[in-house]
Amino acid sequence: MEYNGNGYPVGKMLFSDEEIQQPVNRITDNKFLPKLSQNLLEILDDEEYYDITIEVGNEPNVKIFHAHMVILNYRSPYLRRILSTNKKKSDETLTH
Repeated sequence: MEYNGNGYPVGKMLFSDEEIQQPVNRITDNKFLPKLSQNLLEILDDEEYYDITIEVGNEPNVKIFHAHMVILNYRSPYLRRILSTNKKKSDETLTH
């Protein structure tokens, strides 16, 4: 069996149970999860690809946080409810 650069089988589409289990085992091995954790930390610090800005406080004491909606939705039921039920204003902002 030939494998691509990501360790997935290429070529014929007939696989044994053992071959199907190999990519699953790679997901749970000791190398994949730490790298995934590191990638998630990098996403949280990313200043370029965020898709939501949260402003907290009143002028002149406003703190601005950049975030990722998908992470907020999955990490906080409270924010999921707020983000899904509040309507955008004409300037594309949500208020709560």
